[in-house]
Amino acid sequence: MKIQNSLSAQEIETRAITCSTLLIPRRLLEYFTRRVRYFHTTSKYLEYLIVTYGRQLSCYGLNPASHKWKKKYQDSGLDLQIRNFKPNPELWEEFRHIAFAYGLAMCHLFVVLLELEYSRWLQAGSPANFHDTQIPKRKKRVNSKQKVSLKDKKDILNLLFSTKYAILIRSMDFSRHRLHRMCLMR
Repeated sequence: MKIQNSLSAQEIETRAITCSTLLIPRRLLEYFTRRVRYFHTTSKYLEYLIVTYGRQLSCYGLNPASHKWKKKYQDSGLDLQIRNFKPNPELWEEFRHIAFAYGLAMCHLFVVLLELEYSRWLQAGSPANFHDTQIPKRKKRVNSKQKVSLKDKKDILNLLFSTKYAILIRSMDFSRHRLHRMCLMR
């Protein structure tokens, strides 16, 4: 099965920024509130978490991936507190895809990122101002703007032509204002 979807900028529905909901465990609510005050909005704090931690969870030794068919939600009994906010639509879409890649509900992934930052804040001695910029040793990444070695090209081609994987490809081409989605299942 091959599903492909490519939309031009005019075809992408652009509504006003809508409200989204996060479910925060009560034990992390005080820390979450402190961080939102520091960043002035939940949306800016979400952006910081995505950029600092979400895009490179493996660098922090975390692999929160669910090994279930359905996405994993937070455990019951956490006394979850509802927090509504208005996220940037592009960041929210990126966050959705990161959560999809790990097989987690978006609220669950947010709590994973929040717990990661909270643990690093505690390791730093709970400073009044905390802005984690030092990322652990990075693993090699391949993106379309890099020159890719022959070995990496072979690895990518082997993955694309493998019969064992389902691959979701999503890219945004800002120069041509296009959003591309492709799902390959074998």
